[in-house]
Formats: sequence, structure tokens, C-alpha cells
Amino acid sequence: MLSTAQIAFSMVLLVLAGLFTRSLANVARVDLGIDIDSLASFSVSPRLNGYGPDKAQALYDRIELALASQPGIDSVASAGVPLIANGGMTFLLAMPGFEDALIPDASRGQDRTSQSNVVSPTFFDTLSIPLLVGRGFTDSDIRSFAGAPIFATNVAIVNETFVRRFNLENPVGTRFRIPFVHDTEIEIVGVVADAKYVGVKSDVAPQFYVPGRHFVDDTSLSFYVRGGVDADTLVGMIPRVIANIDPTLPVNDLVTMRRQFENNVYLDRMITMLSASFAVLATLLAAIGLYGVLAYNVAQRTRELGLRLALGAAPGNLRAMVLGQVGRMTVIGIALGVVAAVGLGRAAQKLLYGLSGYEPLVLIAAAAVLSMVVFAAAYLPARRASSIAPMEALRYE
Repeated sequence: MLSTAQIAFSMVLLVLAGLFTRSLANVARVDLGIDIDSLASFSVSPRLNGYGPDKAQALYDRIELALASQPGIDSVASAGVPLIANGGMTFLLAMPGFEDALIPDASRGQDRTSQSNVVSPTFFDTLSIPLLVGRGFTDSDIRSFAGAPIFATNVAIVNETFVRRFNLENPVGTRFRIPFVHDTEIEIVGVVADAKYVGVKSDVAPQFYVPGRHFVDDTSLSFYVRGGVDADTLVGMIPRVIANIDPTLPVNDLVTMRRQFENNVYLDRMITMLSASFAVLATLLAAIGLYGVLAYNVAQRTRELGLRLALGAAPGNLRAMVLGQVGRMTVIGIALGVVAAVGLGRAAQKLLYGLSGYEPLVLIAAAAVLSMVVFAAAYLPARRASSIAPMEALRYE
């Protein structure tokens, strides 16, 4: 019973390890819509360092120009809200064809919310987000002066999901407003491809971008640097450039975008590693325990097995007898483990990405691996049972 319970427990852990491993593999294949290779990001908070609004804006310009002039740097961009950082800003929009109610009714297709970001004109080129329709931002579009409203602009670029959300057949030229924020009508001048914004596993949300270099409280700004060199080289170079501009200004959140991707799914990687480790440990313990139980059982039955051989039983039949016992334990243990694993898999479905808690291939693979390990552990005791000398066995004890 103990060995059967160990087999069942090992089956549960192997299935969960398989599910989380497949989930992590799905996460690794996610199309971010952004080329994260040779791309680094960081942020600065000059307002917290004593800069006024005008000086902060001038500092942002100096940082962008200084980085762009460095050898090996292809482009530099900035954004008010960092990407793949589990953060965002959502607004309620007044759109043509949608009821201008204070509370949108998503059940009737009236969800008028959209996320937003304030970006520099080079943002889409730096992050390799293709422009599909219309034009990009220009420096003349930026109106980020001291005391200006958050969206002191009349142009915006939207993503594909935004176009689908608001059923825009001809998005370029469409105007919308942001109630409670600013009454200026904003005209859509371009459409870009969808890209992950909040997190790696998050669905792509409707998104509109406005040009500028500040957002909400104007305390910080995130920069994105793309180079023809390795991203780690960029990470080492950026602090030196900022120090030449202002040695007292801290560089925050300095990281390669590849590392940012990995950090965003650290929970998936940790769960996968832990579940795989526990599964290997449990399977190893089950194999050792089963070997010990069978070896003890064979030793206890030495006289019986010797008598069987003396009466003409074939060695192969004795091996089959011992392995048959193991087979019954394995079938019962795997069956119990499958039932428990399916239940736990469905309970853990929110932690899985791109698959359900019931995956036949994972169940079959786990059962096959566990069966091989169990029968490998049973082979030596079975072989010993079939090689007992009859006379020795009869004189045993």
C-alpha cells in the first residue's frame, strides 16, 4: 500500500511538472510584437532629484541626444509608462458610434476603455513595431511644455486591437475625446501592429499612443536603447553616458529587454523548476522504496521460491510473478495519480498558459516515464528471485 501510494504521488507530481513545463514553453514562444534582442531599457526621475518641469524636459532631450550619438547605438526612444512591467493607464473614451454613457456596458459591445502611453517619435522604430496605416509621429507633434495638460496634443496612433474594439473601418482621420481628462479632440493619424504592453501573458488591449515626453505626474521617464551591439554592452554603457550628463542622477530599472521578459514570467519559471524538482525527487524515492520492498519480499519468500524452482517452475515464470505484482501496484497507483492530477491540474489552470489542466499527452508521457522507472527498480529483485539455487533455498534458515 505504501509503494502504491508513492507511485500515485509521483504520478501527480510528474503530471504537474509536465503541465508547467509545457506552459513555460508556450510562454517562451509568445509573440511580443517587439524585437527584444539588442534592446535595453532604463528610467530616470529628475523631478525627484530637484529638477523643475522645464529642466526635466531639457534633461530628457540631452539624454536622448547623448545616447543616440554613442557608437553602436541605432536608435533611442522614450515612453511615459514602461513596457512589460505589469503597469498601464486606462482611459474611458468618447468614440463615434458608441453610447456616450458615464459607465460603459461591455455586455452590449459598449466597452469604450483603452490603455494609453505617451511616447517619443522614434518609439515604434526603436521597438520594431511596424506602422501599418497612416504616418508616425514627428517632433512637431510634441507639445510637452510646462503646465500643459496631460494630453496637450491633437494626434494619436492606435494599435490593431483598438481598431477592432471600436469597429473603425477607416481609422485614419477618426477623432475621439478623453472625457474628464481633456476636451480636445484627438485625431488618429496612424495604426501600428499589436504588441504586448502590460505583461508577457496578458492579452493585447486596445492601445492609443500620443506624442510627448511626460505622463501624469511627470516624475519619471523610461528610455529604450537599441544598438548593433549586445544588449549587455548597452547596459554597461548607459550609466556612463548618464553620469557625464549629471553624476548625481540615479539610473533606475536598468535591464535588457530579454531580462525584462524573463523577470515578467519569473513565477512561471519558479513553479516549473519546483514542480520538476519535486517530481524527480518523488519518483526517485518511489523507485528506491519499491526496490527495498521487493528485495525484502524476495528475501522473505526465499524458501517458497526455491521450492517452486525445485518443483519445475521456470525462472522466467518467477520473474513474471514478481513483475506482475509490481504491474498491479503500478496500474493502481497510476490510476489514482491520474485522477488526483487532473483535479489539481484544473485547479491550477489559472497558472497555465496556452493549455488546459487536462492534457492527454502529458498524462501519457508521465505514465510512461513512471512505468519505466518502476519496472527498472523491480527488475533486480525479480532477477534475484529467478536465480535462487533450489537446494540453497530449501536449507534457508
